[in-house]
Amino acid sequence: MRREEINLRIAVCDDEEAALTIVYGALEGVLAAYGKKSTIERFKDVDLLKMALNEQSYDLIFLDIEMPKMNGIELAKAIKERDNSARIVFVSNRQDLVFEALHIHPDGFIRKNHFIEDLTKLMPHLIQSLGKTEQQTIVIEDGQQLLRLNVMEITYIEGQGKKQLIHLSTADEPIEVRQSMKSFEERLNQYGFLRIHKGYLVNYHMIFEIGSEEVKLNDGEVLLISRRRLKEVQSAYLGLVHGEVNR
Repeated sequence: MRREEINLRIAVCDDEEAALTIVYGALEGVLAAYGKKSTIERFKDVDLLKMALNEQSYDLIFLDIEMPKMNGIELAKAIKERDNSARIVFVSNRQDLVFEALHIHPDGFIRKNHFIEDLTKLMPHLIQSLGKTEQQTIVIEDGQQLLRLNVMEITYIEGQGKKQLIHLSTADEPIEVRQSMKSFEERLNQYGFLRIHKGYLVNYHMIFEIGSEEVKLNDGEVLLISRRRLKEVQSAYLGLVHGEVNR
């Protein structure tokens, strides 16, 4: 069956009834424009959503960030701990909370007062993500050997002169290859890899926090970030989260 024929299950959680109604209507309209059938469930209470998640899963979960019992960031963290593959989109007018929310690795951040505009931009990325059935892989030629790697297992690439070290989330030791950092940057840009320093190319999925002088990864490792690249990296990171990067 083609993905277009599948009924998408979507959950929306917001403590304000008016916001739930607006988000529900906007989602129906945008999804219909893309030819997507959907079942959208609305939750005004965090506990009700948590109970529902014990019984079923959702293709997409839209969370308000500011809620009384548990804010959306805390709720997203709890959901991700149960199901790391959960696709979460934050909905809020508090743009100052974007960076605080990024370590959850949401699939998007939508402004309430620009909901339809932001959702329309984000939807192609969400549809593409939901439709993926094959692992993203690249083949690297190194001398006489060919290496086939799952892109999402690459944490970062470290420059060592004429050779590069590929650090994988699935291996204790990096793989050494003789290719230029520039060639890796060109090939991996479409997958969301960011050149944070002349010696580091990082998978944005693996970034926990971006500081003024360093980037902290999900596993706790810390890498230097070039000051002249800081704003560019932050902007690109936000673009990826908003789904505005062509994949």
